[in-house]
Amino acid sequence: MKALSVSPLRVFLFVAGAIIGIHLIASYSHEGYGRITSISPNKFRSSRPLPPVPVQRLPNEQIYSDKRENATFVILCRNNQLWDALRSVKEIEDRFNHRYHYPYVFLNEVPFTEEFKYALKHIASSEVEFGLIPHDHWFQPAWIDEDRASKARQKMQDDNIIYGGSVSYRNMCRFNSGFFFRHPLMQKYKWYWRIEPDVHFHCDILFDPFRYMQENNKTYAFTISMFEYGATIPTLWGHVKDFIKKNPQYVAPNNAMGFISDNNGDSYNLCHFWSNFEIANMDFWRGEAYMKFFEHLEAQGGFYYERWGDAPVHSIGAALFASRDQIQFFDEIGYEHAPYTHCPRQGNNWERGRCSCNPGHNVDKDQYTLPKGRKDRGETIEAAAARETYEETGYRCSLWPNRLPTRAPAPGVNNVHTVEVVDNLVEPIAVTIRQADGKVIFWYIALVAEGVEKQEGTQMESENYKSEFLAVNRAMDILTSQTDREIVAKAYEIVVQKERL
Repeated sequence: MKALSVSPLRVFLFVAGAIIGIHLIASYSHEGYGRITSISPNKFRSSRPLPPVPVQRLPNEQIYSDKRENATFVILCRNNQLWDALRSVKEIEDRFNHRYHYPYVFLNEVPFTEEFKYALKHIASSEVEFGLIPHDHWFQPAWIDEDRASKARQKMQDDNIIYGGSVSYRNMCRFNSGFFFRHPLMQKYKWYWRIEPDVHFHCDILFDPFRYMQENNKTYAFTISMFEYGATIPTLWGHVKDFIKKNPQYVAPNNAMGFISDNNGDSYNLCHFWSNFEIANMDFWRGEAYMKFFEHLEAQGGFYYERWGDAPVHSIGAALFASRDQIQFFDEIGYEHAPYTHCPRQGNNWERGRCSCNPGHNVDKDQYTLPKGRKDRGETIEAAAARETYEETGYRCSLWPNRLPTRAPAPGVNNVHTVEVVDNLVEPIAVTIRQADGKVIFWYIALVAEGVEKQEGTQMESENYKSEFLAVNRAMDILTSQTDREIVAKAYEIVVQKERL
């Protein structure tokens, strides 16, 4: 379960009258591709939903052959990440590349040390090359208004946005978005598999993903998808819409707009493929559509005036300019980049891959939602709110008294037509009806006092929820339900207004 953090109080939003369920994160899996709608290349709207795309299962039974694709691993890292990079290479060698011997390209904005090169060359089973990133591909362009950029970084840092104050992180996002595939060492390759330092591969990969993608006309592959931090890309989608309006010819007829937008392209739903793992065709990035798209984004300065990430940029590009059946989800590849793990769940993929990950702890099936619980017979809604919050999260709480306008009269007073603003009311802040099943949901704000420790063993046997506190802006970004996001915004408004009085 995820909760919200509002300094100096720790605040839960709680619902009585519906089932509780906050896990880790909502992510997109291959099974949803059949529900993705396309947009017309001539109009920025959705067409009729397309028929389901058949799920192409890879049973990890591909017969080994000596055939190789024109492909490489690419690892962007620094000298001080030697041992993290070494572990990543060791795992992909053990799980895959000791059979296939694909080469590696390491990239850095400064020269690699001899120690780094020696260690990686001696653990890899194939050719290893080390490249220096050209200055203009990495560092902040001279035309960026540094005063504006520094103010933006300071604001994000003040708002506790991850990497909000980092210039080097922005350099990395820009480089991965539009330059890595143009590096001289990458130019001779068609395919790449991106690997990060300190990641884990939990399963034997018996098939060749490069060969599979080549033979099945795939363009982009992923294992994990999630939500972007909305505060890092406030204007990105507006610029995407501008580009599409000016260049409708680049939008693929059978695109994956349904993955990145819930309203036919009017807004971005923040979904993206987690690009620290991706296998893709660099000819796609080098092609006219994506290069024009990247140049359009680059000209806006959003990599530095905001904090645009390569994950949403790549995801939007792939979703719009590739056919949706060219996007591949590899269930078979067990992958972990802390704190998130994809562990195979289809068929016997876990067994065949001799996987070391726990399929029950899997980002694929988890969602962000606000806690909700069912009222027992004879129990008041208020008592149910406090009880269910404790049982599902492990934190004891009390309902937070609000300052609210109400028509409810004081005891003994008959002024039901008068609206008064009253302090210290323990009342729902909203009531909603869930359309799927007609459940009436009463929303409360609840307080967990500082110093209260989480109690283990409070959940039912059938429940496996994870609870933690989130900043409000992060919760707003990643909650799966629009209704939940609206409730968070309402609750935050109430709390802030009361604290200002």
